[in-house]
Amino acid sequence: MGKASNVHIREGYNLAQDSVVFAGVFQFFYLRLGIFFGCLGIFMNLFRGEILDKSLHFYFLAPIRRDVLMVGKFLAGLLATCSIFVTSELLQMIAFNWQFSPNVRDLYLYQNHGLAQSAAYLGITALACLGYGSFFLAAGILFRNPILPAAAILVWEAVNPFLPALLKEVSVIYYLRSLCPVDIPTPRVRPHFCRCWSPIPIQYPRQSRSSAS
Repeated sequence: MGKASNVHIREGYNLAQDSVVFAGVFQFFYLRLGIFFGCLGIFMNLFRGEILDKSLHFYFLAPIRRDVLMVGKFLAGLLATCSIFVTSELLQMIAFNWQFSPNVRDLYLYQNHGLAQSAAYLGITALACLGYGSFFLAAGILFRNPILPAAAILVWEAVNPFLPALLKEVSVIYYLRSLCPVDIPTPRVRPHFCRCWSPIPIQYPRQSRSSAS
């Protein structure tokens, strides 16, 4: 009998599923971890690094107001983070669209609002740099040990989906997620321990009429 060889099986494209996967990576990894820790390292050291190096007083040797210095440093950090993370998000979207064939790519970009979604992701990335950068710049100025407020902000952003509706609004990720163009479905599944403790129907043996009489 003959033996088949060099058989390639290729799955079809699923734009809806791939868009949801991309949105999940963007919301749960890129926003919550990548941009968060990137802004943490850049904005928190704008003044904190100068204080530790004892070089902050050199700025005040020039006739410059403190508020102008703070705004200038903030804009410098915002420009740096936006350049890094917006470019990274642009490369991610190019890699995402590169997997599709030209026909599927044109269908997604021009007929399924792909260009609008790409622009939304870039805008949300810039707003994330603005929001987290403001928090970390203030933490670096107001707190002697800024790691503690940074850890508190990280925990607060992580538990945001489980907070009451009023407390959800006191966070950055709440507004960023509301701007995302693709919603991530969250199936309501009971926890494992609840399923273990679910009641089990008990079947009683039927009694025949002869035994009952």
